[in-house]
Amino acid sequence: MGKLPKQFTRISLKAFSVNGALYWRGVYPANMNSYEGDIFPFNSDYDLSSILCFDLVNRKFSMIVPPDELCKKHNIDICVLGGRLCMANYDHDCHTDIWAWQGNKEGNWIKLMTIPCLSELKPHNQYLVPVFFMVNNGELLLKTILKQDRRVLFENFPLPENKLFVYNQKQKTFRELKIQYAQLLSSEVIRYTKSLVSPACVAGNDNERLGIYSFC
Repeated sequence: MGKLPKQFTRISLKAFSVNGALYWRGVYPANMNSYEGDIFPFNSDYDLSSILCFDLVNRKFSMIVPPDELCKKHNIDICVLGGRLCMANYDHDCHTDIWAWQGNKEGNWIKLMTIPCLSELKPHNQYLVPVFFMVNNGELLLKTILKQDRRVLFENFPLPENKLFVYNQKQKTFRELKIQYAQLLSSEVIRYTKSLVSPACVAGNDNERLGIYSFC
């Protein structure tokens, strides 16, 4: 098995499968001399965001460089939309930008869309990030996420309720999707692809379903 291309200080626990490869959002130091010993401060100004890739066929790691304007951002997430690897940047006043990766060339990203503000979320510092496209009507399923630098503010207070929304891109409208247990703070929304084959053998199959599991 190949070695990691960088000395990552943080790697997300959740991986995304696209065309026979697994992807994680990672953070690595731009300059190792900026750190003292083994202490890696969270959201350091010296950190750079990246995407760690593991090819399931060749069993090798590689790294994908985000768009230039996202490299030093920490409020980003990765997702899969329409069979493409995407990045969501919610480091704005309220709206979320969605970028799609176009291939193996460095910097080969295009901006897919911008999800506008939802006024009811702004007081809670919540943002909307995509889960997947609804194939039948082209709508986008979104989940709420709390901006990272705001989470510390809620350590001694109740956290905002988790919510799901459906966004119509043509009409630019939202509707809340009510699902039992989805509002639990200890629940997580995941994509589910029904398959009996290894992800290494799947190329572009995007038959997705919504799954919600709870830790309660």
